[in-house]
Amino acid sequence: MKIRLLFSFLLIGFLVRGQEICIDNNPLLDHLYKDTNSISAIDNFDIDANPKFLPINDKRVAGYRQRLIKSKKYLYIQIDATGRVYHATGISNEKICFTRLDSTYYIGYNGDQIVFEQNDTLFALGGQGFWRINGQLRYYNTVHNEWNILKINKELPTLNEIYHMKEDNTKIYYLQTPYIDPATGETHSKYIVTLMDVLNRKNTELGELNPLLTKIIPYPNFEKRVFNSPKLNGTFVTLNENNIFLFDFENNVVFRLINNNIKDIFYGKSDGTSPLQLFESGDSIYYCRSRDTTLKLYSFPISRNDFAKMEYPLFIPYNGIEKKLIVLFSILFSLVALILVILYIRKKRSTTNQFEENIEESNSSEIEFNPIEFELLKKMVNTQNGSKSFSVEDVNTTLGLGKKTIEIQKKVRTETINRINHKYKIIFNLKNDLIERVRLEEDRRFYMYTINTENKQILLSAYKEIK
Repeated sequence: MKIRLLFSFLLIGFLVRGQEICIDNNPLLDHLYKDTNSISAIDNFDIDANPKFLPINDKRVAGYRQRLIKSKKYLYIQIDATGRVYHATGISNEKICFTRLDSTYYIGYNGDQIVFEQNDTLFALGGQGFWRINGQLRYYNTVHNEWNILKINKELPTLNEIYHMKEDNTKIYYLQTPYIDPATGETHSKYIVTLMDVLNRKNTELGELNPLLTKIIPYPNFEKRVFNSPKLNGTFVTLNENNIFLFDFENNVVFRLINNNIKDIFYGKSDGTSPLQLFESGDSIYYCRSRDTTLKLYSFPISRNDFAKMEYPLFIPYNGIEKKLIVLFSILFSLVALILVILYIRKKRSTTNQFEENIEESNSSEIEFNPIEFELLKKMVNTQNGSKSFSVEDVNTTLGLGKKTIEIQKKVRTETINRINHKYKIIFNLKNDLIERVRLEEDRRFYMYTINTENKQILLSAYKEIK
């Protein structure tokens, strides 16, 4: 039986990974398939206008955005927030076919990641999932057909906002925008310019974005058109009609667009259409127009002469003194925090010991279960009589915690059960807990609550109304 299951699993994985999808060819895909330039990722789309190149039957995946990636040899489609990778394997005048390479199953993670290729290997940086924004560096392993993580010196959470890649994609300059860490609730409000050295797996924070620029970036709700330009050694960034820039991260320079013909391409259409799927190839910038389902390609030339250099820098660098001060203040802050934690723990222990001493000295007849505690015990006993376990959700419901946050649920649940166990020990002069927490055999991450037979009999002998 086990062999059959294993065989079925391997067969399903092979079929999923090797599935081929042939779609109608169009000017955009036709050009990219035949282009011999390394274009990297074409992901300057917004969610409403991004075309779904591949029809996906899986409803859980069908709604995610589809990103084009072009190396010198291959054309890929990577589906955002999943590990799915499709490789263009054949083309004709009417059809272009893609074959799925990966064997991943999980979805809903690493959305809005920065995806790029280096020597025909796919990499991904950052992204967000169910619980957090991350700064991980990953690569697609063609041996195991999965995404693997790479060790880096420092993780700096980031999303696919504004970034620049050198021609060989070995260095990535990216803007770490403000974010909230849902795991800790900490708010990070700075715009930090960072350099990722892909070859050496090293992140370096270069400085903070110039305040003159942060004022015109209404993060997180800003529409932008961005494309990487190795030719101009920068990133083309259009925020609105009056703010179209070229960010030169390497030289810490900002340029403003002065060519009105290029501006009109982005904001001069009376029908409301705008350029999408922007990418640089050779000496030209290619794009499609929104609302054009044929994905017809347009292009325009671009050079540094189309821009005027601004008097202010792109970012305010962290110099040596600032770094030392940051390190010094971090050490001092850590020491102060450690001292405060030690003092708090000592005070808490002292208070707890005094409380326990007072309880032990008090008359046991003065210690009784309150109505909420009594109701919880009654439901637990009756549930166990029906041979059912009492889950965390059952405790939350009994205590009226269903609409509270997970943190509050855990705190109140733990305090209530600890209080019941303490009273039980005092009332019956015992050392064992009344309510025990036991891991589920089916999934060791979860618990159930139980009262063993001996403790239940002791409890029922004193409280007949529990039955």
